[in-house]
Amino acid sequence: MPPDDLTEAEAALWDAYACGKFVDLRKGDPQTDNPARSARWGSGRTIRGEVISRLVLGAQPGESGFVPGVLLAGARSLDPNGTGRTRRTMRWKPALNAFAITFADRFPSAETH
Repeated sequence: MPPDDLTEAEAALWDAYACGKFVDLRKGDPQTDNPARSARWGSGRTIRGEVISRLVLGAQPGESGFVPGVLLAGARSLDPNGTGRTRRTMRWKPALNAFAITFADRFPSAETH
């Protein structure tokens, strides 16, 4: 069951995660899709870091016969509070560690980091 506070873009990612489907939020215009202009993209192309963390930590189970995954293009990610501040890499460390432990067979170099 997805959280009630998901934006349209987050809901699309949440639904696609279980099957590992690709979510493309790009508009098809190189000027509009330029990541240097991501501050102008708005909520339709914004994914909170908290949503991605929940997904990779197991909040949405995968469907039988599929490999779940976050496959995303054309989105801007916000810090966990949703304020748009620049995040530090350390905020992703717990989620990445959990992923590396869960899928150690897919991360051959996980034990060396």
